[in-house]
Amino acid sequence: MMPDVNQDAAFVRSAAQELEDYLLSASLFWQLSGQKGAPLRGDSDQLTPGNLLLNLARLEGWQQAGAAVDESTLTAMAAIQQTRECWKSAWWKKSAQDWEHRLGLWRHYLAEWKAEAAAQLPAEYGYHIRQRVILDLLIADGGVHPLESASRLQPLDGALRRKVGKGKFVWHEALQVRFPLPEYWYLYAVN
Repeated sequence: MMPDVNQDAAFVRSAAQELEDYLLSASLFWQLSGQKGAPLRGDSDQLTPGNLLLNLARLEGWQQAGAAVDESTLTAMAAIQQTRECWKSAWWKKSAQDWEHRLGLWRHYLAEWKAEAAAQLPAEYGYHIRQRVILDLLIADGGVHPLESASRLQPLDGALRRKVGKGKFVWHEALQVRFPLPEYWYLYAVN
């Protein structure tokens, strides 16, 4: 199930509180919890640069679509930017690690996809495609070398293009404005 604006906002508020500790730690994955220790809902409760960029991008999409974002979330977004600037080298280091990890997850998902067994996109495609989105967000953020990463993604994108064709946006339609064609072509898929 695709998170909504409230779930993305809860992730961002929680991440803002723990981002500095996370960046100064040796961990790539940092377990977050919501307000008063409640578990976060949505597609992740793990703080990584990629998960944070994804939640921030979706929040931007929700806002562009007219959803209201409360003041505490806007304050958290500003705090995240400030912390990232303060600890830039730690952010870039974790971004590079996250990119490598996501590339492996994405490669594994594509290898396991049994194209001949599916008459339509696998039910979990909307969840797993987040790995590919995160790869692009990490590149766009500047922590990953764009030419090297593009050459490593090219064969995987070729494999995906052989499995899917242009189709309907696979996430909530309100987010289309933030994730447009052709840049995010893999979010508009059918097979």
